Amino acid sequence: MAYRAQLAWKRDEVMRAVRTGLGRPVQVAELLAPEEPRGHRTKIGLRIGGAAGALTAGLFAPHTREVVAISECEVQDANGTAFALRLVALASKLGVPPFEEESGRGLLRAVVVRVGHGTGELQVTWVLSARSQQYEPALTAAALEAGALSVALNFHAEDGKQLAGSRLVHAGGAARIRAEVCGQSYLVSAGAFFQTSKFGAEALSRQVRAWAGSAPHGRLLDLYSGLGFFGLPLASRFREVVAMEESHAATEDGIASAAGSGVRNISFREGRVESSLRAFLRSGGEATTVIADPPRSGLSAEVAEMLTSELTPERLIYVSCDLDALARDVAVLTQGGMQLEEVQPVEMFPMTKHVETVALFRPNPVLAMARRMGGRR
Repeated sequence: MAYRAQLAWKRDEVMRAVRTGLGRPVQVAELLAPEEPRGHRTKIGLRIGGAAGALTAGLFAPHTREVVAISECEVQDANGTAFALRLVALASKLGVPPFEEESGRGLLRAVVVRVGHGTGELQVTWVLSARSQQYEPALTAAALEAGALSVALNFHAEDGKQLAGSRLVHAGGAARIRAEVCGQSYLVSAGAFFQTSKFGAEALSRQVRAWAGSAPHGRLLDLYSGLGFFGLPLASRFREVVAMEESHAATEDGIASAAGSGVRNISFREGRVESSLRAFLRSGGEATTVIADPPRSGLSAEVAEMLTSELTPERLIYVSCDLDALARDVAVLTQGGMQLEEVQPVEMFPMTKHVETVALFRPNPVLAMARRMGGRR
């Protein structure tokens, strides 16, 4: 499909999802999209195939575990892809055996390269099937000598559908690389999530900043905050920012990023958002503005209930990367008393079916009045 046709199709899909949630047609803004769709992805993950001394790197063929070797990938940062392929060539010279999906033998499963937004700093994660005193030091040294600033090892013994496993250790170089998006600096470790599109990260940041407003005496609540991607640059507009995030790595990165940027009025609460938000409300916490950027599954029923029935902020900015979750959450939030005001799609993943959306909600004035009248009775 031609790129402009992709954008039109994605906007139609967003309108369909929002219409499903609201139960009526709705207009959606044109996608925020780059003129050129190529080269935006900054996280490059390549599977390893071939044989010891003759490694290949690429992607799985559709519906298989067969590695198809590549020399480039149009949607990825070209320098990052070239660096990843160079690393695989170095691992091949070291004689590292590739992991075999069928037999379970071998060691090297994948290499992941992250290119720092705005800085070009390189972070490498070697994905291994098990610990290896023979090859771990050599792989770490090879990556550092090639130009990586930070190197990690990921140990992945489970089914190979996922690129990497859950166990990760820092192996050499800096603990974090630096990324800069719209003037805000972040420190990012290998184990933490960070937006993977150069254009998409900037577009999301600008859109959320435009809708967040300013409340010098108010509080911003940043739910599913990661390392404070949205909360950190908005801290100067609010009295306080409270960020809630389940990932330990992301929380630690957020604390480091705040310290490195001199942001002192943001606090990070590590744990499930359901638990952190419940404790926040029980302590009498209130928020002028809420930003929610949940995982693909969207808001849990518990979080949605607390947002609409107990917190009721002046504005809620909801970020979604899944259209089914968007449709469901639009329905839940509007039925709970919020009013959908604007929807802005963002082209985060060119040449794929995926689309990011940012939606602005405010309390429905009719329902708010009815609640106040009901309370008086």
